[in-house]
Amino acid sequence: DNSIVIVENIERFMAMGYSRIAAAIRGTQQLMGPVISATLTTIFAFIPIALMPEKTGEFIKSLPIGVVATLLASLVIATTLTPLLASWLLKHPTNSKERKPGIVLRGARYLIEGPYRKIINLILDNRLITASLSILLFMGAVFLMTRTNISFFPKADKPLFKVQIHMPKGTNLDATDEVTRYVESVLDTIPMITHYATNVGHGNARIFYNLDSRNYRENFADIVAFTDSYFKGPFTQLISDLRETFDQYSYGNITVKELQQGPPSEGAIAISIIGDDLDQLGIYANRLEQTMEDHPAAFNVENPLKYKGTDLYFNINKEKALMLGVPIYSIDKSIRSYLSGNMISTFKNKNAKEFDIVVEYKAGQEFELSDFDKLSVRSMTGNFIPIKQFASIEFREAPVNIDHRDGRRTVLVSADKIENYSLDRAVDEIVTAFVGDGLQPGYSYELEGEIANRDDSFGGLGVASVIALLLILGVLVVQFSSFRQPLIIASSLPLAFIGSIVGLWICGYSFSFTGFIGLVSLIGISINNSIVLVDFANVLVQEGRTIREAIIKAAETRFLPIIMTTLTTILGLLPLTLSESPMWTPMGIVIIGGLISSTFFILLIVPVLYTWLTKEDRAERLEMEKALLEIEA
Repeated sequence: DNSIVIVENIERFMAMGYSRIAAAIRGTQQLMGPVISATLTTIFAFIPIALMPEKTGEFIKSLPIGVVATLLASLVIATTLTPLLASWLLKHPTNSKERKPGIVLRGARYLIEGPYRKIINLILDNRLITASLSILLFMGAVFLMTRTNISFFPKADKPLFKVQIHMPKGTNLDATDEVTRYVESVLDTIPMITHYATNVGHGNARIFYNLDSRNYRENFADIVAFTDSYFKGPFTQLISDLRETFDQYSYGNITVKELQQGPPSEGAIAISIIGDDLDQLGIYANRLEQTMEDHPAAFNVENPLKYKGTDLYFNINKEKALMLGVPIYSIDKSIRSYLSGNMISTFKNKNAKEFDIVVEYKAGQEFELSDFDKLSVRSMTGNFIPIKQFASIEFREAPVNIDHRDGRRTVLVSADKIENYSLDRAVDEIVTAFVGDGLQPGYSYELEGEIANRDDSFGGLGVASVIALLLILGVLVVQFSSFRQPLIIASSLPLAFIGSIVGLWICGYSFSFTGFIGLVSLIGISINNSIVLVDFANVLVQEGRTIREAIIKAAETRFLPIIMTTLTTILGLLPLTLSESPMWTPMGIVIIGGLISSTFFILLIVPVLYTWLTKEDRAERLEMEKALLEIEA
């Protein structure tokens, strides 16, 4: 973009009679300030993304770094190499044979000198009506935004999916393998599936950047299935059919999962319940699980408390133990030593690596029930008392895992969400149905999953966005020595928003995180076009033209570079936009739609605002500055 406007300006100076070298110098010098300002504003626009917190910040941090490096390189090339090549390669009109302009250039000149000149004069004669229509269009885009689905990160458009099998705790590998073979038999009947990889007792290797492999567990199996291609319609139908089939299987929990873009997340819908009593937490978790199961937008509901295991409990008769002279802490220490060993020291080898020295009751063997009768503990008198004299053992059903947060027990119930259903709406409906008349005192819930990721990521953007906005305005104020003209330039941002939202709505895509990235990118492109237009109008005012004459001439002169900048960006984004990628297509739509609307409005609305906000006193000041420069020269 920088190179386009500089080359066009060099050609303009050559047409005025300057030599190629002089035109390259003057053309670059005239746009040096606007080009630097435009680059800085784009860099500052990416500050909030670079400062994003939590997992999203780690996921996206390479993008702003790459953008900033590219922008700086573009600035250096546009102001050094581009003028050099222009002075070598551009043909001077007075030194070359007269030839007719090409059909494209003739068409552009006809458009600029004919219809566009008439339209811009008509608009300047009806400024209030033009501004009112622009405001109405912007309000319409805001209304349309409320009707557009918002998703943080979309599903991955990859021709593979996962099938995970969760069996009750205590299930051995053979039983888990039997269920796994049933799943494989179903997959074998589907022609669309080319092959699959199965791992019983362990998760598969990392097949996607945000998936981690599971640790060894005999009651777990993981299958990665590959399809011959990815087409959204047939692939989505395949996933739906498999879920319906496996939901009818009662022995074990079989879930089918599509890959998700973005940082790791528990699920699109996830709610934590916090409290102290495990039984009451189980009641609430089951109620929330059922609420999610009944909701039309939720599927693959996960409730960790429904996976029960069997734990060994030692019941100690404390009164009897004290009568026998056995301290309670000694009992606890002895039982732990018998079950898991006792670390008595450490060993450091010649490489300075430390190893724990652990004494076990039965080295390399698991504790057996018959061993309980052989356990004893030393009393305060020095005698060894059999533990069975004051303790008994029993087996109890218990959750596989109990998570804690700030010292309190927590259970996380999660679910995936169907497409084309608002996440916020689904969560609000589930929470309302779950809470009902409220929870007992001492119990609470917190929203997790995609909503928590979104709030953590965008919630930290407030201060960074304000700082970035102030920096952008500061650059514009310094560039134009005015507080009014930065407002003219900033008007291109809401105008770009109109096309972005309309584009998403027409194409049927949600506003996602990459769509937000597209809006940030639009800030730089839109402001660049506005800067070169307003700056050239100021130059013409300084040369003695009236404000109206200056903005009309500037709009006509910058018409072609602005259109070329827009077209090159759109053409560069077309392959990405037409790829139908759930991740990147929304970003392409946002940028292309925003570019079309911002370019259209910059060439029409900016002249209106310029004539309103650029007063005659500024024109006089510019003329005085010109006179002072001539005196100094």
